[in-house]
Parts: sequence; structure tokens; C-alpha cells
Amino acid sequence: MRVCAWLAAAFLMLLVPDALQGQAPQKGKEQTARSQSRDIAFRYLREWGDEQQAMGKAWQATKASEAQIRRESDAHREKWTKRFFELAEKYPEEPLLVTLLSNLAGQYSSEPEPPKEVYRVLEFLATHHLKDDKLTHICHHLEGWPTTVEIERFLKSLVNENPSKTVQALARLVLAEGYRRHINNPRTTEAARGGYRRETERLLSEIVEKYADVEDRGRVYRILNASKTEYSSKIGPFAEGRLYELQSLAPGKPAPEFEGSNVRGERVKLSDFRGKIVVLTFWFVGCEPCREMLPQERSLVAKLPAEHFAMVGVSLDDDKAELEQFLEKEKITWPIVWAKGWVGPIVQKYNIRSCPTIYVLDQRGMIRFKNVRGKALDDAVDELMREMQANKGK
Repeated sequence: MRVCAWLAAAFLMLLVPDALQGQAPQKGKEQTARSQSRDIAFRYLREWGDEQQAMGKAWQATKASEAQIRRESDAHREKWTKRFFELAEKYPEEPLLVTLLSNLAGQYSSEPEPPKEVYRVLEFLATHHLKDDKLTHICHHLEGWPTTVEIERFLKSLVNENPSKTVQALARLVLAEGYRRHINNPRTTEAARGGYRRETERLLSEIVEKYADVEDRGRVYRILNASKTEYSSKIGPFAEGRLYELQSLAPGKPAPEFEGSNVRGERVKLSDFRGKIVVLTFWFVGCEPCREMLPQERSLVAKLPAEHFAMVGVSLDDDKAELEQFLEKEKITWPIVWAKGWVGPIVQKYNIRSCPTIYVLDQRGMIRFKNVRGKALDDAVDELMREMQANKGK
């Protein structure tokens, strides 16, 4: 997994020339400080990208162990962190530092929490380059982390002070995505969840109303369509989908009813399981995190009484034969609805954009937890089972 992350980062370095347009190294006897800083930054950028690509290829060729990859990548990251910040201290106004430091922050994206180096990047960019239109890069890298106080402060500064419409839109989107994680976190209090929900709805509504046509050149978003798969670089449709999730698929909302067929053609309705605690998962055979959940899913099915609990899966696989073979091989006994790919009414109704997507429903069919995995999933099911037993005693 770490090799893939490094190769992806190295590939992104190939896209950097957009940031270098008009900034090629200058030559001559009387170089200014600006041209000197540009020369150094340009050289660092190329050397860094070349080293990343070389390391990634070497790891693949030698089938390097996870320990070796982590050790070598951490050393490489530490080396370039030092060099980039030395450059930043000497030439703080150099425009290429926005690209260099943004991509440096991305090198820490595999960490569960942003380390101090990322906060140092944010502080530097906020002080020296807050109005730069290349800050779209840092927005992309911040999206994977929880919205900490420091990240929230930086993104709000972009919303309020950066003149670029694209940067303003992406900063709003990353803020909304971070708040959404807080909404879905079972440890978030109800009072705090309500505040996050209101702020997320405000941000997404602003994107839909004012920034729907903004194009995010850093990625494409899958547009949900009942009949075909479409993609767009515009963030408006994505924000609309997130807004729909917030208003219709958040904890506390009723799970939308659906009806579909399993691979044998037997009809399955979500409401068939009303009165039970339901773990509803959207997955596909090629999804590694989905497959990693199978032991836990088997454990839940084995230990909980069928009259009180149900595991229900929705497969997004296109290939029916491959799905049938997988179900037989893995001895999956719980109901699996075949959605026939990433299109269709069930996928659209639940705004599925990634897998696994997990909902935990109470006996009334209400969404109580979303995208909880591991111990958090066990805890969620246990809580609802205790709640069910307590209600029976009343």
C-alpha cells in the first residue's frame, strides 16, 4: 500500500509543470535573488520527483518489505523536509514553495493525524502565500485528515482571503468533508454533531449556489446516474451528492428503502429486516478493505441471534459470475443484493462513491452509525443490542 502511495505521489510530480510555467531557471552573470531561489526550487522539485520515482520502482522490483519501505521513505521525507524549509527560510517569497511545501505535506498523508511538519507548512503558507492560486494543492492533501483547529483556521483563511474562486471552493469542500467525519464519528456528542451538521450544510449549499461550475483540475468526481457512469472535474455535482447525504443519509435519518435481487434472482427488501439490528455494507470483490472486513462480519453473524441481528450486503460488482464464485469460495451466507455495478437506483439512492460504505441501523430502520469499522463497528452493534433489550423490558 505504501508503494502505491509513493508511486502516486511521484506521478503527481509529473503534473507539476503547470506550476512552473513562466518560471524556468534564469541564466546570466547577474542573477537576482529571485532567479536564484527559482533555480534552486526548480532543481529541488525535479530531484525530489526523480528520487521518488526511482525508489518506487526499486521497491516494486525487489518486492521490498513494508518495514524497508517505511524506513527508507521516512528517511527520504526527513531529508527533503529539512531542505525545503531551509529554502523557505532563505527565500520565503519564492512562489514555487507553494508547490514544494504542499506536496511535502502530502507525503505525510498516510499518517492518521497531521504531524507537526504539516502544521509548519500551513503556518508558512498562511504567512507568506495566503493569496496564491496554487493553494489548491494543499487543499487536496488536507482532505484526508480530521479537521483539527489548525487545519480549520487555515482553510477558513483561504475562504475569507484568497482571491481565487477555485481555492475558495476547494477550501469550503475540504472543510465540509472534515466536518462530515465529525458527524459520522460515534464519539461526537449530539450537541457538537448538530453544530457540525449545520456548518456542513451551509458550506455545501454555498458551493452548489456559487461555485458549482468550478473545475478541480486535481481530480475528477463520479456523477451518480441511474443508467450510466459519468465523471466531471466540476465540484458542483459532488457537493450536491454530499448535501443529499447530509439531509437524507446521516445518523438519525431513516434508511431509504430498496429492493433488489441476489445472484439467484431472489428478491430482497431492506424492510424485510425491520425489527432487527442491521449492518448494511456496500462493497465489491476487488475492494481490499471490504475483504478485510469479512472475518469481523462472520464473527457478528455467528455470535448474534438471527432473530435480532442481520448482516446485509450490496455488491457493486459488474461480473455476476465472479461475484458468485467469490461468495461460494468465502462461504458468505448472509443476504447479498447484486446492484449490477456502480449505477442503478440503489447506488444512487445511497450516494455510493467509495467502498466499503457501512450503515448500522436500529430495529426501527433508522441510521444510527455510518462508516464505523473494526472495534467501532462492534461497539455500535453492541450498543444497539443493549438498547433493544432495554426497550423490551419496558
